[in-house]
Amino acid sequence: MLTRVDIANYRGFKSYRMEGLAQVNLIVGKNNSGKTALLEALNFATTGGDPLVLADAANRRGELIAADEGPRLYPDLTHFFHGHEITPGSVFTITPDNGYPRLVIRLIPLPPDSSLFDEAEDEIETRPVFGVIIEGASGIGSSASDLGLSPRGGLIFNPKARIRAAAATSMGTARPSLFIPTDSVTQRRLAQLWRQAVLDANQQDALAAIQIIADSIKQIVVLPSDGSSRAVPSLRDWYVITSEARRPVPLGSFGDGVRRLMTLALSLSRVGGGTLFIDEIDTGLHYSVMADMWKLVVKKALASNVQVFATTHSWDCIEGLSTLCQREPGLVNKVAIHKIDRALQNSVAFSGEALVRMLRSDIDPR
Repeated sequence: MLTRVDIANYRGFKSYRMEGLAQVNLIVGKNNSGKTALLEALNFATTGGDPLVLADAANRRGELIAADEGPRLYPDLTHFFHGHEITPGSVFTITPDNGYPRLVIRLIPLPPDSSLFDEAEDEIETRPVFGVIIEGASGIGSSASDLGLSPRGGLIFNPKARIRAAAATSMGTARPSLFIPTDSVTQRRLAQLWRQAVLDANQQDALAAIQIIADSIKQIVVLPSDGSSRAVPSLRDWYVITSEARRPVPLGSFGDGVRRLMTLALSLSRVGGGTLFIDEIDTGLHYSVMADMWKLVVKKALASNVQVFATTHSWDCIEGLSTLCQREPGLVNKVAIHKIDRALQNSVAFSGEALVRMLRSDIDPR
């Protein structure tokens, strides 16, 4: 489990340290203080430097560059470097503790006649001018022939490196990790999480989660609306059995909060022994369910040995975590809140016990 991480020349941070990390961590701060950026850095660190994590982060943010020819879009790696500029030798570092490797992401110039990407030339539309080396990574990115950058900073995967990465994932060698964005996960990801929960007999976790909002729900079912056996159900295929209706009710009828809680529960089950990252954890949830939401997250994280990192802007979300700590004092040493401010070189960490004292004194940790 991570207890500290140092980053340098990464996004908006010239140099920054987070320490005092607990099993469940809530990151707070003003808009554009770097909360999501830190989640992404921690995600990258806990996967041992998987560049697909960087690509996913760029896609979520819309940081994309069109190919010189053709319709393809490439993740724009420029914005991961402090100052949004890249030159030969540009570097950013992420240094976690407790056995995770120190990651140094470095750009090296490629000569015009470089043969490193020759075998992939027919499958990429822009010739790389930089190689991307991820020092400390053991998988894709550890070789200069794996990753390149276009002249404008577009991240180019050598197709053979992508195949190796997919094979490693399918063999289960990747460290369990999942990032839940503000707008929740895609339908495909939700369906994958549900399928895994069924196989692991953990679907009751999702049911218990959505009952926080709607205790009339008794069962979750997937019924393809067109009668097909699609591997990936759409939102209209999800139904619930309730004590108030004579026939199944579409899951969407219960609003975004139900889907958010279902996603949280399924994700915690899926990444047992790993790490879960949740951007704006309280999205779609009413203040009245915050303490119960946190009880779900903390108890499941402890049961499944998952380290959780979440962000929020919400006072209600912070107050909900404090309420849980007051109700269950045995959990205070399992949670921490971290205030982020780019004007400082360190985050400011508060234990669960300190959080309770602050809110009793009406002190806002944000």
